[in-house]
Amino acid sequence: MGWLLLVLLPVTVYAVLDLLCCGEPPKALRRPGRALCRLGARLAARPLETLWGGPPARRRAMPVDVFDTFRVQVRLGEVADEILRLESDGSVFARAARLRASRRAYDDLLTEACQLAGDDLGVQAHDSDAARAEAELALASRGWSW
Repeated sequence: MGWLLLVLLPVTVYAVLDLLCCGEPPKALRRPGRALCRLGARLAARPLETLWGGPPARRRAMPVDVFDTFRVQVRLGEVADEILRLESDGSVFARAARLRASRRAYDDLLTEACQLAGDDLGVQAHDSDAARAEAELALASRGWSW
């Protein structure tokens, strides 16, 4: 088996190189070569959708990974708990800066959650409490909980 590979591989390589470099194929390959050229010309002249029997199907939206959804829900719950803890505890060092950072993280997670849920509310920034509450209600109406 090994000797067959050692003989056929170089013969095949040299035959392909001979076809590419010299231009004129041997007589045994002329007729199949012409048939292939004609077939290629016919296929190239057709639009792509006729090759497979109809227009291309509409691109379906990729399904959302449930683990991404779960990760965002869990993280939203953790950040919401952190915000409640910071608001209730007045003795935390740099409380205002931590609250600001936690609210930004919550808004980013809320935007990501809206995108995962297919809601267009996530595109806009949740600068106000009303916009944040609207996004939370939209997610809750779609079955999200955190």
